[in-house]
Formats: sequence, structure tokens, C-alpha cells
Amino acid sequence: MSTPTEIKAEAIALHALGYSCRAIGKQLRAKFPNAKIPNHATISRWVRSRPTKRLALMQWYDAAHRAAEILHERMDELDSVPFMQGERVPNLPEASGVLAGIRPGLLRRGHLFRAALEGTSLSLALGMEMMKKLGIAVESVRLVGGGSRNVLWRKILGDVLGVPVLRLVEPELAALGAAVQALWTARREAGDDVAADVVATPFVRTEREATLPDPARSRTYRKARARFRELTERIFSRP
Repeated sequence: MSTPTEIKAEAIALHALGYSCRAIGKQLRAKFPNAKIPNHATISRWVRSRPTKRLALMQWYDAAHRAAEILHERMDELDSVPFMQGERVPNLPEASGVLAGIRPGLLRRGHLFRAALEGTSLSLALGMEMMKKLGIAVESVRLVGGGSRNVLWRKILGDVLGVPVLRLVEPELAALGAAVQALWTARREAGDDVAADVVATPFVRTEREATLPDPARSRTYRKARARFRELTERIFSRP
């Protein structure tokens, strides 16, 4: 998350970008007089509003996060099915997001924030159940990406899945994975009959401390997993 100082620096950079775009826009309009090109006023309005919106969003996020932390797990049974753009596991490409169990007072930001984190975790739990049915043992989960920095989500995910959650030292692994894959390919092309995991292992490091599931909360979330599965099947089951 950006700090106010970083946002101020970004605002200065964006203003400079706006003036650069003004000069470029003049050249483009001269070359393509009939093209619709944003003018400097449009760019400046976007530039001026962006840091302010970023700061407001940060403040909302912090408040929602604090409120979500103090809520008792699943006390409200507000269920979020986060299939905003369809879902791959389970295979529901036409599915949409659902918020179920709405009651008075449950649309406050803390409830919504926690429901979103729980819904994402419960959706992952469905995938893990499928893996177990195929005989794949899941002893721990490695979390990557920007969301891995969220301590609350790591706790919820560990409780929902019932296994330790490990955060990788390098959270943005897409680029690292591509580089490792390229290295493995190059070694194979050079005649080295090496497995991909042998090449990748030295580059994949986890933090020392794992987020461990809480047995009591895991029992509560087992009921939530059953309710989430039933809700998904009832709404999106094919005739």
C-alpha cells in the first residue's frame, strides 16, 4: 500500500506526465486533425483527482480492514460467492457474483470486507476438495501476489483450508516463474535432462513463519464450506 509521501511523489510525477502529454497531443492533433485525442485539461483533471482518490481508497481500506478484524468469524453468515467474471474451479464460465444472507446491519464495510475475504477462501477450498478427491494430498499452501501481504486474509485462508499458509519471499512470482521456465528450457536444449522442479527449487524461498490454522475457527469454517458449496450448486447448477 502506498504511503501519503509516495502518493505525493506520484502526484508530482503525474503532473509532469500531464504536461508531457500536452506537448505530444499538440503534435498528434497537427498530424491527425480528425482524431479524437484527449486535451491537456482532460489529462490534468485525471491527474489532479487520482492521488486524492487513492488516498480516500486507502483510508476506506484501512477502516474496513480494522472493522473486519474485530468481527467474530462467521457470526453473521453473510456469504459472498466471488464469481464476478465466471469461475474456472468449479467450471462455471457464465456465473456471476452473489451476496447471500443479507440482514439489517450486515452491509457495513467491515462485514462486506470480511465476506469478500472469506468468499475467496471458500472458493479456493472447493478446488482443494477436488484435488483431494483425485488423491492429491495438501499439507500446506503457498501464497503469492499482492494479497499475500494481507495478514487477515492469510489467517482466514489457513482456517478455511485447515493447513498452514506460507508466504513466499518473492510475492510476484509470474516474472520469476517465466524466467525459471526459460532457464529450464535452455538447459534442456543444451542436453541437460533435468526436471523443472530441480531448476525451480533454488529460486523459491518461503518466509520462516507460517500462518497456522486455528482448530476452533476451522471447525466453524467447515460449516461455512458446506453452506458455500450448497449455495453454489443451488444457484448455478445446470438443469
